[in-house]
Amino acid sequence: MMTGMLPSRSRSLSVNKSNFMRNRLKKRENQITLILFIITMIIACSPLISRYCINGHDLDYHLLRIESLKEGILIGHPFSKVNTLFFGGAGYASSMFYSDLFMHIPALLRVLGVSIGKSFHIYTAMIFVLCYLSTFYCVWKMSLSKFAGSVAAMLLTLCPYHMDDMVVRTACGENAAFIFLPFAIYGIFNVLYEEMDKPWVFGLGFAGLIVTHPATFVVMVGTGVVMLLINVRKLIRQPSIFIKMCIVTVLALLVTSYQWMPMLEQFSNAQFYVSNNWTDLLDKSVGFTEIAGSDFPCVGAVLLGLLVPRIFISRKDYPILEYVDLMIAAALVFAVAATNIMPWERVAWMFGFLQFPWRFFIMTSTLLAMADAIIIKLFINRIGEDKRGIAKELVMTVLLVVTAQSAITHHNKGSMGYYDYSDDYYSYKPFTVNVIAGEWLPLTVEDHERLVDQSEELVFDDGTRGDFERKGGKVIATIDGDHEYADVPFLYYKGYGATITDSKGDKTKLEVTGEGDNGLCRVYLNGAVGVLTVNYKGTIIQYISAIISIVFMLLIFDIWYLRNKYKKKLKLRAVAAGANLGRIACILVFALCASNLCACSTINIQNVTQSSGYSDPDAVIDYLKDKNGDEDPEDEIDSKSLVNVHFSQKGYDKDGKSYAVLVDESTGEQVIRVISLEEAAGIMEEEIPVTAGLYDELLREDVQKVLANYRTDSLKDRIICETDALLCMEVFPDKADRFGITELSGQLADDIVNIPENNIFDILEKYDYAAVLAKAAYILEDWESADIAKEKAERFFKEAETEQADEGEPVAARLWAAAELYRLTGQKTYRSVVDAIAMDVVPEGFTFEEPGYFGLFAYLMAPYPTNYNVCTNMMNEVFLEANELIKIPIDEEFADTRIDDKTVANDEKTAMRVLEEAFLVTMTDYVSVSVEYKGFVQNRLNYIYGANLSGIDFTGEDQSLCDSPKLFVLTGLVKEGV
Repeated sequence: MMTGMLPSRSRSLSVNKSNFMRNRLKKRENQITLILFIITMIIACSPLISRYCINGHDLDYHLLRIESLKEGILIGHPFSKVNTLFFGGAGYASSMFYSDLFMHIPALLRVLGVSIGKSFHIYTAMIFVLCYLSTFYCVWKMSLSKFAGSVAAMLLTLCPYHMDDMVVRTACGENAAFIFLPFAIYGIFNVLYEEMDKPWVFGLGFAGLIVTHPATFVVMVGTGVVMLLINVRKLIRQPSIFIKMCIVTVLALLVTSYQWMPMLEQFSNAQFYVSNNWTDLLDKSVGFTEIAGSDFPCVGAVLLGLLVPRIFISRKDYPILEYVDLMIAAALVFAVAATNIMPWERVAWMFGFLQFPWRFFIMTSTLLAMADAIIIKLFINRIGEDKRGIAKELVMTVLLVVTAQSAITHHNKGSMGYYDYSDDYYSYKPFTVNVIAGEWLPLTVEDHERLVDQSEELVFDDGTRGDFERKGGKVIATIDGDHEYADVPFLYYKGYGATITDSKGDKTKLEVTGEGDNGLCRVYLNGAVGVLTVNYKGTIIQYISAIISIVFMLLIFDIWYLRNKYKKKLKLRAVAAGANLGRIACILVFALCASNLCACSTINIQNVTQSSGYSDPDAVIDYLKDKNGDEDPEDEIDSKSLVNVHFSQKGYDKDGKSYAVLVDESTGEQVIRVISLEEAAGIMEEEIPVTAGLYDELLREDVQKVLANYRTDSLKDRIICETDALLCMEVFPDKADRFGITELSGQLADDIVNIPENNIFDILEKYDYAAVLAKAAYILEDWESADIAKEKAERFFKEAETEQADEGEPVAARLWAAAELYRLTGQKTYRSVVDAIAMDVVPEGFTFEEPGYFGLFAYLMAPYPTNYNVCTNMMNEVFLEANELIKIPIDEEFADTRIDDKTVANDEKTAMRVLEEAFLVTMTDYVSVSVEYKGFVQNRLNYIYGANLSGIDFTGEDQSLCDSPKLFVLTGLVKEGV
């Protein structure tokens, strides 16, 4: 009897042992999954471990969004579509066009007293975590492997493009899209291969993309449509899946209607700058070899290299590879599409919404990370089961080391350093103008920087000003005169309302339009007197869309709840769902009826016609005639000769009117001239110069621009701006005082000397940093930090001297630093460095990378003995260069630079060189005052401000010269005295 029981007992022990081993392996897998998550988060969030705030490309704008939301919460309007903190209180519809889905979290932290930098770091860390978890979940469910999920999450979180988005670009919309993109990709997989048993995945993915980054949503929709068309037979065989997908799509659109319906309403009511393609897609594309590079923007070699094991795996063994191959194909297509191989001249009209072709890399990076992880998992499955666990752990370790090294190196290369934002940073109004390219400004805004000044004025139709106060997002003013209208300091968007309360307490609604000066709200008073109240009330569409979103979110929750409550009672579940659907339908019918009635009333009250686009030459001419008050000009303008139009262009807009750029074909060549519409329509023989009276205005603009932006600029830009300001003080001290450059230079110097030293690691940066500190310590009188600056300058120079440059020694930067330190200290060590370099070759340039001329002039102006031969060599080089330049007219040099219609790119490069030339000639003009020199500089400024083949103002907000220093050049041209 005992013998008969032994086999049964043996089998039981074997099963228990098997279960024990399985549980042990599962526990170890979970431990490794958790450890990998923690290590990845530590690496990803390491740039955030600082008391200073990371300083990304778009950071200033997104911090301003957070502060605006905080203000909205404090005044009781947390979900207002217009953020009134922008432009000093004039407002900007950031929340109308950018979703604040996650932005409310740092805004709430700000309300609770957390600093602005820490709030943003917490937000960034949260996005890192959510991106990792969403990728892990989606790949885990697709591959049925936590190992694959962990690898995919690690690869995507630490890949170059994602790290750049997070801590270098700080592109908050795009980095939030990384959370939902894996769900959208898995959602399509779920439709095609899992009978859409998780419809919420598909809905969440695409709904999330709608509210985080519409551009990525559009691209993902196109990708999904192609994938579904390739597998259309599966949908035909199972029409119920297609119907389910359509239902989920409609639900996703309804749930997100609170975001896209108000946006479309604004587009139907007005035109915005986003409609103008402000970037040249070909110019912003990348080279083919840069895809696998290590400099931003790129995909990186790791994600591409991990595709190699796919060659050794057969689809017959693993059916999931059918979808993996689709993902790889799509990823490679997007990678190539981001390059200059793409015929951007032909397809730019379709993809202008991207602004930058390298934005396709978000698709490439996500698709490759998910595909790579599945491929690696399938490849390891070919290894024996006894060694598979070790192989997985080894692969994880190697990938973690490689991706961590790549992420850290990539971040260090692209980092813009850190900045300590004070809690009252945006209380200074000039700092509230940063809206990047201002895509959501109405086209009626001609000068968005002027909105800050206008935010402090309420102007009546007769030009008089009125007193007002801001309270809780409202403008309140007492009207006691007979006025037709008042321009109120709010930037107009549809939804503003105004009421006036008379002495009896009766309220009257007033009409509000966007016809005010520079896009402000115009309230038609029609002689009414009393207390005027203007605020953003929203629109019927906004309220209805919010109701629709809330109702359908409740419906989806209700369906989920009923599904779990009545899992096995289908009839009860159907009855309950039907009753709830009936209630929701009644609510919707009521809401739609109300919307229809209100829409009819709105149409009766105000009939707004859309202004025609400016792509039609005849429409442009009509616009210009109306703008210039020239309804019936004596000479008609031929629309065929109209090439471009400048609206309020600097340098030419001296009378506040617009100009047309015409082409003179009488000589057989295209010679572009800028002429006023008030003049004859024929071509003028002479260029219209920048008038002397404008230099004061342009200089003040540049001073304000530097003042508003320097705290968020990179170290490179701060050094160049401070050097520019210090030169103004040194060469033109009276003018520098008069235009506030002396005060600006002191602020810049204080900012630069306090930059955290761990942000300065490159040899070129160390030389330039030492140079600008030495220059500031020498020029700024009574500067409290002069001794600290001197000590730092000498220390950084010594550090740079001991380091080996990666790509050759930065000769010009070394000479500049040595010359400034010699002028400051008189130590022969520094002079010997200058003499050794300049005796052989005289470095040129006024740029961060090539600052040779700064060093030459510092050495020539040193109060200590200098080498006669070196000085002679320097002066000969400088004056010979300047004399050669002034002999070349701007037209003769650049009229033939157009190559295959790439005039904008050519002119942009030329404009950068032109600015350096103007800089050099301004300096030589100081030594040898000459009419020719001054005329040359004026000529160069004309080119920069629009007198070029492309007709582009290269100082505009979207141009590369916008942040380049022009203070010294403009100071040299303004007149002496007050």
